[in-house]
Amino acid sequence: MTKKRKGGRPTDYDPENYPRMAYVACMDGGFTDVKLAKLFGVSKATINNWKKEHPEFFDSIVRGKDEFDCAAAENCLLKRVKGFRYTEITREPSSKEPDKMVVTKKVSKMVVPDTKAIQFFLINRSRRDPQTGEKRWNQISQTLIKGSLDIYQKLTDEQLEAKLTDLCRKAGIDAPAEGIRSAE
Repeated sequence: MTKKRKGGRPTDYDPENYPRMAYVACMDGGFTDVKLAKLFGVSKATINNWKKEHPEFFDSIVRGKDEFDCAAAENCLLKRVKGFRYTEITREPSSKEPDKMVVTKKVSKMVVPDTKAIQFFLINRSRRDPQTGEKRWNQISQTLIKGSLDIYQKLTDEQLEAKLTDLCRKAGIDAPAEGIRSAE
Protein backbone atom coordinates (compact mmCIF):
# COMPACT_ATOMS: atom_id res chain seq x y z
CA MET A 1 0.00 0.00 0.00
CA THR A 2 2.29 2.73 -1.32
CA LYS A 3 0.99 6.28 -1.45
CA LYS A 4 1.36 8.19 -4.69
CA ARG A 5 4.36 10.52 -4.65
CA LYS A 6 3.78 14.20 -5.26
CA GLY A 7 7.10 14.96 -6.91
CA GLY A 8 10.76 15.39 -6.08
CA ARG A 9 13.50 12.87 -6.58
CA PRO A 10 12.32 9.26 -7.05
CA THR A 11 12.77 7.11 -3.95
CA ASP A 12 15.61 4.60 -3.69
CA TYR A 13 13.51 2.45 -1.36
CA ASP A 14 13.99 -1.30 -1.93
CA PRO A 15 10.90 -3.12 -0.61
CA GLU A 16 12.58 -6.52 -0.94
CA ASN A 17 15.61 -5.77 1.27
CA TYR A 18 15.20 -2.60 3.32
CA PRO A 19 12.62 -3.85 5.85
CA ARG A 20 14.81 -6.84 6.74
CA MET A 21 17.97 -4.73 6.83
CA ALA A 22 16.30 -2.17 9.10
CA TYR A 23 15.02 -4.91 11.41
CA VAL A 24 18.45 -6.53 11.78
CA ALA A 25 20.21 -3.16 12.26
CA CYS A 26 17.76 -2.13 14.98
CA MET A 27 17.64 -5.54 16.69
CA ASP A 28 21.37 -6.30 16.69
CA GLY A 29 22.85 -2.81 16.77
CA GLY A 30 20.19 -0.69 18.43
CA PHE A 31 20.20 1.65 15.43
CA THR A 32 18.43 4.99 15.71
CA ASP A 33 16.73 6.65 12.74
CA VAL A 34 19.87 8.76 12.20
CA LYS A 35 22.05 5.63 12.03
CA LEU A 36 19.53 3.97 9.69
CA ALA A 37 19.78 7.02 7.42
CA LYS A 38 23.56 6.62 7.29
CA LEU A 39 23.20 2.89 6.62
CA PHE A 40 20.90 3.50 3.65
CA GLY A 41 22.76 6.62 2.48
CA VAL A 42 19.76 8.92 2.84
CA SER A 43 18.63 11.71 5.17
CA LYS A 44 16.65 11.21 8.38
CA ALA A 45 13.71 12.92 6.65
CA THR A 46 13.78 10.20 3.98
CA ILE A 47 13.70 7.50 6.68
CA ASN A 48 10.65 9.24 8.18
CA ASN A 49 9.01 9.38 4.74
CA TRP A 50 9.71 5.69 4.16
CA LYS A 51 8.17 4.88 7.55
CA LYS A 52 5.00 6.77 6.52
CA GLU A 53 4.84 5.37 2.99
CA HIS A 54 5.86 1.75 3.71
CA PRO A 55 4.15 0.19 6.75
CA GLU A 56 6.31 -2.96 6.52
CA PHE A 57 9.44 -0.78 6.89
CA PHE A 58 7.97 1.03 9.90
CA ASP A 59 6.89 -2.26 11.53
CA SER A 60 10.32 -3.82 11.04
CA ILE A 61 11.99 -0.84 12.74
CA VAL A 62 9.57 -0.95 15.67
CA ARG A 63 10.04 -4.73 16.13
CA GLY A 64 13.83 -4.46 15.92
CA LYS A 65 14.03 -1.59 18.42
CA ASP A 66 11.67 -3.39 20.82
CA GLU A 67 13.76 -6.57 20.73
CA PHE A 68 16.98 -4.62 21.28
CA ASP A 69 15.50 -2.64 24.19
CA CYS A 70 14.06 -5.74 25.87
CA ALA A 71 17.33 -7.65 25.52
CA ALA A 72 19.27 -4.74 27.01
CA ALA A 73 16.86 -4.47 29.94
CA GLU A 74 16.96 -8.24 30.50
CA ASN A 75 20.76 -8.25 30.55
CA CYS A 76 20.83 -5.39 33.07
CA LEU A 77 18.27 -7.12 35.26
CA LEU A 78 20.19 -10.39 35.13
CA LYS A 79 23.40 -8.64 36.23
CA ARG A 80 21.53 -7.18 39.23
CA VAL A 81 20.02 -10.59 40.03
CA LYS A 82 23.35 -12.44 39.94
CA GLY A 83 25.65 -9.70 41.16
CA PHE A 84 28.84 -8.87 39.32
CA ARG A 85 32.43 -7.71 39.63
CA TYR A 86 34.05 -4.78 37.92
CA THR A 87 37.35 -2.94 38.04
CA GLU A 88 37.28 0.72 38.97
CA ILE A 89 40.13 2.59 37.31
CA THR A 90 41.31 5.99 38.55
CA ARG A 91 43.18 8.21 36.10
CA GLU A 92 44.97 11.44 36.90
CA PRO A 93 47.03 13.90 34.87
CA SER A 94 50.65 12.84 34.48
CA SER A 95 53.17 14.94 36.42
CA LYS A 96 55.56 14.78 33.45
CA GLU A 97 52.99 15.29 30.68
CA PRO A 98 49.95 17.29 31.95
CA ASP A 99 47.92 16.56 28.78
CA LYS A 100 48.25 12.82 29.35
CA MET A 101 46.17 10.84 31.84
CA VAL A 102 47.82 7.94 33.66
CA VAL A 103 46.27 5.11 35.64
CA THR A 104 46.97 5.67 39.32
CA LYS A 105 44.77 3.03 40.89
CA LYS A 106 42.82 -0.13 39.96
CA VAL A 107 40.34 -1.54 42.45
CA SER A 108 38.33 -4.73 41.92
CA LYS A 109 34.81 -4.25 43.26
CA MET A 110 31.76 -6.46 43.62
CA VAL A 111 28.11 -5.52 43.40
CA VAL A 112 26.10 -8.00 45.45
CA PRO A 113 22.84 -9.44 44.11
CA ASP A 114 19.94 -7.00 44.55
CA THR A 115 17.01 -8.44 46.50
CA LYS A 116 14.41 -6.33 44.67
CA ALA A 117 15.82 -7.44 41.30
CA ILE A 118 15.73 -11.08 42.46
CA GLN A 119 12.14 -10.67 43.63
CA PHE A 120 11.09 -9.04 40.34
CA PHE A 121 12.90 -11.74 38.35
CA LEU A 122 11.34 -14.61 40.29
CA ILE A 123 7.83 -13.18 40.24
CA ASN A 124 7.92 -12.60 36.50
CA ARG A 125 9.91 -15.64 35.39
CA SER A 126 8.77 -18.43 37.69
CA ARG A 127 6.90 -21.37 36.21
CA ARG A 128 3.48 -22.55 37.30
CA ASP A 129 3.17 -25.60 39.53
CA PRO A 130 1.59 -28.42 37.46
CA GLN A 131 -0.66 -29.53 40.37
CA THR A 132 -1.89 -26.20 41.72
CA GLY A 133 -1.45 -23.94 38.70
CA GLU A 134 0.04 -21.34 41.04
CA LYS A 135 3.35 -19.69 40.25
CA ARG A 136 6.07 -21.38 42.28
CA TRP A 137 7.44 -18.11 43.62
CA ASN A 138 4.06 -17.38 45.26
CA GLN A 139 4.41 -20.62 47.22
CA ILE A 140 7.61 -19.42 48.86
CA SER A 141 7.45 -17.07 51.80
CA GLN A 142 8.40 -13.62 50.58
CA THR A 143 10.13 -13.02 53.89
CA LEU A 144 13.19 -14.59 52.24
CA ILE A 145 13.58 -11.35 50.32
CA LYS A 146 13.08 -8.97 53.24
CA GLY A 147 16.00 -7.91 55.35
CA SER A 148 19.33 -6.27 54.99
CA LEU A 149 22.04 -7.02 52.46
CA ASP A 150 24.70 -6.23 55.05
CA ILE A 151 24.95 -9.93 55.88
CA TYR A 152 26.04 -10.65 52.29
CA GLN A 153 28.92 -8.15 52.37
CA LYS A 154 31.02 -10.48 54.53
CA LEU A 155 30.33 -13.72 52.63
CA THR A 156 32.85 -15.33 50.29
CA ASP A 157 32.03 -15.93 46.62
CA GLU A 158 31.41 -19.60 47.37
CA GLN A 159 28.97 -18.76 50.18
CA LEU A 160 27.13 -16.25 47.97
CA GLU A 161 26.88 -18.79 45.15
CA ALA A 162 25.52 -21.39 47.59
CA LYS A 163 22.85 -18.93 48.80
CA LEU A 164 21.88 -18.03 45.22
CA THR A 165 21.67 -21.71 44.25
CA ASP A 166 19.52 -22.44 47.32
CA LEU A 167 17.18 -19.52 46.59
CA CYS A 168 16.77 -20.61 42.97
CA ARG A 169 16.13 -24.21 44.08
CA LYS A 170 13.40 -23.04 46.47
CA ALA A 171 11.88 -20.96 43.67
CA GLY A 172 11.88 -23.96 41.34
CA ILE A 173 14.18 -22.42 38.76
CA ASP A 174 17.64 -23.37 37.55
CA ALA A 175 20.54 -21.52 39.13
CA PRO A 176 22.68 -19.59 36.67
CA ALA A 177 25.60 -21.71 35.48
CA GLU A 178 28.09 -18.89 35.99
CA GLY A 179 26.82 -18.04 39.47
CA ILE A 180 27.89 -14.59 40.64
CA ARG A 181 31.24 -14.63 38.86
CA SER A 182 32.55 -11.57 37.12
CA ALA A 183 30.58 -10.05 34.26
CA GLU A 184 33.69 -8.28 32.89
